Amino acid sequence: MMTDPASQPRSTLDYARAYQARGWAVVPLHGIDADGRCTCGDPHTGLAGGLSPGSKGKHPHTLFAPHGALSASKDPDVAQRWFGDGRLNIGIATGEASGIVAVDIDPRDGGDETWSHFLDLNRARVPDTIIASTGGGGQHILFQFQPDTVVRTPGKGIQIKGNGGYIVVEPSRHHSGNVYSWDAEADPLDGANPAPAPAWLSSPRKADLVSARGGNAVGHLPPQRIADLRAALRHIDPDGYSEWIQVGMALHSTEAAEAFEIWLSWAAGSPKFDHAACLRKWASFTVGNGLHVESIFSWAQARGWTGETERVAVPIETVVIAGPPAKSVSFAGLGLLELPGALGDLVRWANRVAPKPQPPFAVSSALALGSVACGRRFRGMPRQNWTSLYFLNVGKSGSGKEFGRTMTERVLAEADWTELVGHGGYSSDTAVLSALEHQPVHISVIDEFGALLGNAQSEGGMHQRAAINTLIECWGNLHGTKRPKAYAMTGLPKDQADALMKRVIHQPAVTLLGMTTPGTFYGALKAGSIEGGFLGRLLITETDIGRQPLSDSSDEPIPASVIQWLHAVRAARQRLATQGNLATIDPGAGQRAIPIDVPTSSDAQRIWRAFELELITRQDELEDEGIAELDSRRLEQAMRLAVILAVSVDPDAPVISAGIAEWCVRYVRHLADQTLVAVRANMHDSKFSAWQADVLRCIRNGGEKGRTERDLCRTLRTFDGLEPRLRRSVLDALLAKGEIALVESTGASGRGRKRVAWVAIEEADE
Repeated sequence: MMTDPASQPRSTLDYARAYQARGWAVVPLHGIDADGRCTCGDPHTGLAGGLSPGSKGKHPHTLFAPHGALSASKDPDVAQRWFGDGRLNIGIATGEASGIVAVDIDPRDGGDETWSHFLDLNRARVPDTIIASTGGGGQHILFQFQPDTVVRTPGKGIQIKGNGGYIVVEPSRHHSGNVYSWDAEADPLDGANPAPAPAWLSSPRKADLVSARGGNAVGHLPPQRIADLRAALRHIDPDGYSEWIQVGMALHSTEAAEAFEIWLSWAAGSPKFDHAACLRKWASFTVGNGLHVESIFSWAQARGWTGETERVAVPIETVVIAGPPAKSVSFAGLGLLELPGALGDLVRWANRVAPKPQPPFAVSSALALGSVACGRRFRGMPRQNWTSLYFLNVGKSGSGKEFGRTMTERVLAEADWTELVGHGGYSSDTAVLSALEHQPVHISVIDEFGALLGNAQSEGGMHQRAAINTLIECWGNLHGTKRPKAYAMTGLPKDQADALMKRVIHQPAVTLLGMTTPGTFYGALKAGSIEGGFLGRLLITETDIGRQPLSDSSDEPIPASVIQWLHAVRAARQRLATQGNLATIDPGAGQRAIPIDVPTSSDAQRIWRAFELELITRQDELEDEGIAELDSRRLEQAMRLAVILAVSVDPDAPVISAGIAEWCVRYVRHLADQTLVAVRANMHDSKFSAWQADVLRCIRNGGEKGRTERDLCRTLRTFDGLEPRLRRSVLDALLAKGEIALVESTGASGRGRKRVAWVAIEEADE
């Protein structure tokens, strides 16, 4: 025990030796440097064979630990060599090496929901044991390693770390800027010990090997899990030897009777398929090989799998209800929490110093800063895309969404460019135009954006409706001219009338950075928000990181690279002026600005073309719902973002590369997908909402037997008239909200044809 504060570990080396003193084997992991980069030097983009974004600061040091967790050591002298300089993170080898098994709960993949549901289902409570909070917002729950017991994973988002695995531990740094830490009452360095794995989480180990036919299998893969695996494996090429081995080992880790057949049917897709070789290789796999079935989903997502899978009914006798549709890939899984160039340095700094770090908001806020800094200065060619964009961050109160304002104002003040900071909103169309007359380029940070939207749609909100309409016009008129409304000039002196006629704003460049809570924003969603075009112009980022306690404050200065970049961006027009192209460096609202053209590579132009065709198809599909307008500006948004990122990389000679274009498409597509789901779930005056209500009413009328999809088509004319894709979307939306379930039943005798039907789930009385 280390109860004496004076004896508490102070350095990384102290921690490593303290872990060794209690019999744990430590693993040297690459650390996170002061700029938020992994010390291995890889950019962790996940592209072109690079390491994945989520592995930063988590993977073993290849020189010190060439065999990963198998290189773990309990030798204090070895720890001195590894951790003496304090740069590396610490891992603990799990399984027999340290006598522990870890339940690794990752909320970004839905692990917290899976764990909560699993505890409720088993009426269970976690025993007193060792628990840690991970840097990514998850948990590690540690139990004793017992050779004759297998700890099972409850499902999606939860991994079991046993033999061959490891966990990252205190005081290691996460790439988000957070640190790993033991819970106060469950700290192993203060005497806490791991409890035996409870019966509801474990089972006896009946065999060291799982036979090809599953005769000795002790695990279980439910039907939906099997369908998910088959869908994911369709995105993994079985030709490669390493892929063939790794997928087999990951499936073998389930110890399920069904695992071998899944591997076999996938491997049969290769011209090299050899049934006998599969049998021999499967028999050679051991339990605790260090790979986990969740790895398959990660590999598939890296190859383009969106999580889409078929629904599988389950027998009603098992009282198991089909779960909600798989979540889309996270920001991190898509590599969207990193930006190139100086704006990337800004994101990493924000995640380190924010009182409540929100990595997705750090990205959108940095892009907003780039949007206003490049406004009226840079233009993407050949389609003449300027940079002004409208961003909206949606998060619960207390979740940390407010740091975007602090960051923007602090950075612009440090760069001596405060004239870009506008007011915190607009009360009318006249207010928008007046602001632009004084600041033709500015950013407006609006705290209660959802309230603004709601007020604009209220009966007395004509002034705010006019403000929104003017913002819509400015968004689409960055290359042109905005004039005030015509005034009645009868009786005005000629000089005053002439002055009014001359009021003009060339190339109005407004950047919006809005913040709102989900309840306020989604409560204000109505069909008019889409039909007017405003919602489709917003890049909406919704975080899944909820309310957070304040982290330790940091006085770390803004990276010099960010300030130098802003100075370079500001000087770009001056360089153009010295070439005789401009009369003034920063022309006022009444003067036209000559921009610096940013060329687009031929590969990037092909990416734009493919995305454009994708959006046309998508809009056609959304037409029946009346929400096709949502995606009408997505290509423009991606192109404007690309100009910002090209300048972020090189303000002197920016070029939109294929890599930049591909990132922007992924970013815009991901936000568009999130927005579509939110609109369908929350816009109560939409066609989609009406379809949901009709279908739910029909299913409820079906009572305990429910309604098959054929019943729904025969009973509901509207449902029958929908395309299959829309029918599936309506049912998936009701399923995700927990209002219906898909069940499978047979007759009382247990024989005969099985019936698959949707049944309504009634809320329990309080």
